[in-house]
Amino acid sequence: DLRDMRSRIAAAKSPFGVWDAKLGPGRLQDIELFAQTGLILAGSPARDVISGLESSVATGLLNVAELEILSEAYFMMFRVQMATRLLTIGAVDVEKIGVKGRAVLLRAVGLDCISKAEIKLKMIYSSAGNIINSAVDDDGQKEGNSGR
Repeated sequence: DLRDMRSRIAAAKSPFGVWDAKLGPGRLQDIELFAQTGLILAGSPARDVISGLESSVATGLLNVAELEILSEAYFMMFRVQMATRLLTIGAVDVEKIGVKGRAVLLRAVGLDCISKAEIKLKMIYSSAGNIINSAVDDDGQKEGNSGR
């Protein structure tokens, strides 16, 4: 079901570029949906993303290292999303937001160069997306995690 939902969301909504931390594989919405799956599979009454990711470890969907990567990615993307919402309603154009706007984005990512920040975001999206893809692979079984 998670694979199907991710496919339908991807078909319906595309990211507005690298600074769109919400939409797309390995981004906020994808991590949130995955976390909800972890909560459901664990039968957890919690409703927050981190509890969902922790539940994904308990159910064997993730290992601890993957939990840490997704958690850190989630918090960074949340900061980026908040920063972009402060700067503009639509897609972020780093040339149009000015020096101070770019400084806001850079603080969210923790770097001092826009091009490096964009590379870092792409790497984080890719890493998070790969972790989620691996957890929901075709046979529903992650290597070494039989019995799910």
